[in-house]
Amino acid sequence: MTLVINCLTQKGLFQVSDRRLVVVVNGQFVPVEDKTIKNVFYCGHWAFSYTGLAKIEGRGTDDWLIDALPPPSKDWVKIIIEKATEAFRKLDWPPESKRCLYCRWMDQE
Repeated sequence: MTLVINCLTQKGLFQVSDRRLVVVVNGQFVPVEDKTIKNVFYCGHWAFSYTGLAKIEGRGTDDWLIDALPPPSKDWVKIIIEKATEAFRKLDWPPESKRCLYCRWMDQE
């Protein structure tokens, strides 16, 4: 389980999360790493956190997101949604294993 806490004040945006990754082995949650960064700050105005998949296209989700984010524009949110949706479509897993409700919602349109 991932815990993400956000706080927006007049002085700034604060976001924290746990750093633990786990895998399921024989029905048990087993910790595999406690140093994962689950937050990405973008252009000083946006903060992303993730839960679920720790790797996308073989890379840490935080690194994938940093590289996938385009320069700021009016369409940057749409661009990152399209890139993430395409990356998730390449996974040969059942939808419930991808743990990305937004990507599944996008597929239904």
